[in-house]
Amino acid sequence: MDPSQEQREWQEQSFASPQPQNGTIIEDFVFAVGIINFHHIRGPEIEYWLDTEGKSPLDPEKIASINERWPYLSFEALPDGAHMFTECFSEFSLVFDQSSLFGCACVRQVDRADLINNEDREYTRSTVQKAVVLITRYPITIQLREQLSIITMTFFEQMDFRDREIVQLFYDNIRARYRHVKILNDDPFETLTENSSSENGDGALKIIKESDFYVGLDLKHLVLGLKRNLLILLKALLLEKRIMFYSKNLMKLFNSQMSFLSLIPNLLLNLQDCSDPSLNSLSQNRTKLTSLKTSDRTSMLNFIGLPLKLFDKGGFFQPYLTLQQNEVLTQKNTLWYLIGTSNDLFLNQRHKIADIVVHVDHLGESSIEILNEDLKPSLSLTNADKKFIDFIVHQVKLAHLENEGGSGSNTINNFNLSKSFNGGNEFIRNNLEDYLIGLLSTLKYEKFLENATPTQLNSLIPMGNTNHTQLHSDVKHYNELFISEYRKSNNYQIFDDSTDDELFNFFEPTHAANLIASPNIWDKMAKPFQKLRR
Repeated sequence: MDPSQEQREWQEQSFASPQPQNGTIIEDFVFAVGIINFHHIRGPEIEYWLDTEGKSPLDPEKIASINERWPYLSFEALPDGAHMFTECFSEFSLVFDQSSLFGCACVRQVDRADLINNEDREYTRSTVQKAVVLITRYPITIQLREQLSIITMTFFEQMDFRDREIVQLFYDNIRARYRHVKILNDDPFETLTENSSSENGDGALKIIKESDFYVGLDLKHLVLGLKRNLLILLKALLLEKRIMFYSKNLMKLFNSQMSFLSLIPNLLLNLQDCSDPSLNSLSQNRTKLTSLKTSDRTSMLNFIGLPLKLFDKGGFFQPYLTLQQNEVLTQKNTLWYLIGTSNDLFLNQRHKIADIVVHVDHLGESSIEILNEDLKPSLSLTNADKKFIDFIVHQVKLAHLENEGGSGSNTINNFNLSKSFNGGNEFIRNNLEDYLIGLLSTLKYEKFLENATPTQLNSLIPMGNTNHTQLHSDVKHYNELFISEYRKSNNYQIFDDSTDDELFNFFEPTHAANLIASPNIWDKMAKPFQKLRR
């Protein structure tokens, strides 16, 4: 059989992926809703809790059990510096049943004198601060965040915190609407009949698309703030280093982290193991894939090992780490992490607890500080890396100028894309996706060349030519020191063990910078590469 024909037939097979399937029904997407109060003596504490247990939301035993399960939840929901804002949000992860839940708290404060019951002895300060917190099974979407904001504002505008009916109604409503949820990966080749924004009544199926988790993230600001440092930071994440985001602007703190993680395809939909370094269910349940369906984007990503298992056993992600959680950073089973904080005490300890600090100022401008000097050689960008990231930065700048009413060509290196896409969030995400796919495919190709027999090598070069020296990979374009260190990482081992050894036959093993100079980048891509386009 002709090899190309055999490859095409093999490509069109489908497989039963051990990963969560595209379209899997999620039961009880909304886990709980609560109210957190700041007490002037006892500090942050849960005062009201709604979940499926059926007990009174004011039941002391119930609240005590929640505090025992998650002793830091109240501190996560009322973060340091929240009093500086009329309204702010806090985001955090929680361990539950060997998996992860995700919390989002909306924090507000009001003058005590404006309250109807301002003589309450519990209120001893001039302002009263509370948070309404929503716990979900996936990171919160902007639609739910906006609803949480409206409910919290309405709760405060009553000027009577004894009246919690609005919070009860909020919980009942979103729990009913999100009781049965189907999460779908974005796929341009699939016709979606269900509408993600439609509501079909109590108990109906709620559709949430992959793109819903990206709405509100500001990748353009991240690129313009970090520039080349963005690629350095991405490489540090792949090497499983200790990364800390620091900012006094809580909204910028959380948006920067989630925007950064969204650069890894499908990672935001696969954070089940992120809340604790002991969790590793995704890697434990994964088996080596032997076939794929090229018309299915999810199948394609799974086949190449995406998303990478970046928060497997030994690592964790905590968007807001409280001072009370400091001990988790030094536990024996904690090897790497991505954390966010607004506390200066963490910043003062940064040389002990972090390899890299990302400083995000109040405007969202970012800079990085590499504290581990030993990392600098492996994180050094190659000329190809610089060409690639400079191209992205330039395109984002052009798009920014156009949005600001400035002038500028919409093309660079004759890279002709539509104005609505070029330099935007999807443009950034797609290009970083290309970079990762090229890296992973190159690693497989390099490994093949290292272990191939003469017969296998001969199959890769023109007939009659036995000069194997012309066979080489793009490894050097990624920084060979980086490649050497990356091969030691846990997520690389999982990738290598669970993916086909010759996936380079389906994904071009080349650095993404090599695609930029082409008059038409799409012509240089392998066909499966093109099919990953959203």
